[in-house]
Formats: sequence, C-alpha cells, structure tokens
Amino acid sequence: MKHLRFLAFAAIVGPVICFVSSASGNMMGGGASDAQIYINYATYDVTTVAGLAQGSRFRTTGNDSQMADDFSIGGTGFGLGYTITGVTWTGLHGGKNPLVVPGWNIIIYSDAVGTPTGTGFADPTVTALHISVEGVVSSFDEGDSFVTYSTDLTTAFILDSNTRYWIAIQAIDSASGFGLARSMTQQGFGAVSYSEGAIDAWEGLPWDEEIGGDNDIAFNLHGVALPTPGALALLGIAGIFMSRRRREA
Repeated sequence: MKHLRFLAFAAIVGPVICFVSSASGNMMGGGASDAQIYINYATYDVTTVAGLAQGSRFRTTGNDSQMADDFSIGGTGFGLGYTITGVTWTGLHGGKNPLVVPGWNIIIYSDAVGTPTGTGFADPTVTALHISVEGVVSSFDEGDSFVTYSTDLTTAFILDSNTRYWIAIQAIDSASGFGLARSMTQQGFGAVSYSEGAIDAWEGLPWDEEIGGDNDIAFNLHGVALPTPGALALLGIAGIFMSRRRREA
C-alpha cells in the first residue's frame, strides 16, 4: 500500500516540479535541458539555399511572416500527455551576425484539418494556443550560413498525446533574412507559411515546387511526460483495490 501511495504521489508531484522548474526559462544557459521527446529532424537539407528558405520573422515595420510545421507526440502507456520545456531548431541566414538574433517567438497552433488555425485573420497568432517569447538563445554555427539554436522555454506548455499541433518559430526583428532549414526526416504534413499582406491563409512552401515531396522544417521538442487525469484515476483505483484486499485478508 505504501508503494502504491508513493507511485500516486510521484505521478502528481513529479510533473508539477518539472513544470515549475522549466517554466522559469533559460535556466541552464546552454540550450534545452530536458530530453528530446519529439524529433522532427536528425539532419537538415544542406542543399537549401537562401532563395528557398522561406522567411519566418516578426518585424515591427512590415514583412511579418511565419513558417509552421505539424507534429503529434504519441503516448507511452497510461494515456500520457507532455510538458514541452524546450526547442531546438536550425535555420539559414543571409546577413551579418547570425549567431545573435535578438529574440524569438515560439508559437503553437491547433490543427484545422491540415493547416494551423488562423486562416482568415490578418494575424493568425490571435488563434494560437501558446506563444513563448524568448530573448537571445544558445546558438551553434554549423557553417555555410546555417545556425542551430536551442533553448529552455520562458513559458513551458502542456500538450495532449496523439493530437496534431503546429509550431511556428519566428526570429524577432532579424536583420539577417532568417528562414528555417528543411528537415530530411519528412513526417506528417509539409510545412506552410503565412505572410503579412498576402491572402490571409496558410500556403504551401516554395520547396514544394523547387524540390518536391513533403517538406518539414528542422525542429525538435524537449520536455517531460505528464500523467493525465485518467492515469491518476487508475492509480487511485488500484490503491483502493489493494486496500480492500488487505482488510479482507
């Protein structure tokens, strides 16, 4: 019985501790701290050139654009959800000082039958589930204008398992023409873009015409598993059952 009580306590308190510690953001100073729980790329496409890397930048004076890709994290028993605490991504730059981008928007959308929500809005972020605003993050120069970035999120967020979401990663006021690199993994739907002053709808990337096939963006998610209420209920039922057996014995 003590063992079951400990399991129930750990199931409740453990994820809460992880969430609180991760929500403070960028504590480690060296990129995302937790393990990767969703891998959308192991390698990126080195043949991607600046003309094919569609911009994903938040600009205060025009040319605001987003590039988004879908993901779904499968559960591993007891109907697990996940706390997303960090992100790693690789991008391509066409300007100076690419290692020092002043800030980033990490945006999460629900799925709207094959695209993110937000179609019909001048700014799709009004429909976003979550926006985490980051400052300068850990970076690594990959060479040939490619840079890999990684960070613990300032505000972590919780996602359901086996549910499709979309992530957009924007460089804030980047003067270097930032665009996300193309993933070589290829899973789910291809990435889509949304540009200020366009038709207020998510559109397929130029990669579709220039390279062909499904075209994902190069990002990975870090975090921890989080038991859902259903999982905790199962532990509670098991505890009641064992308690009754001990009394009957």
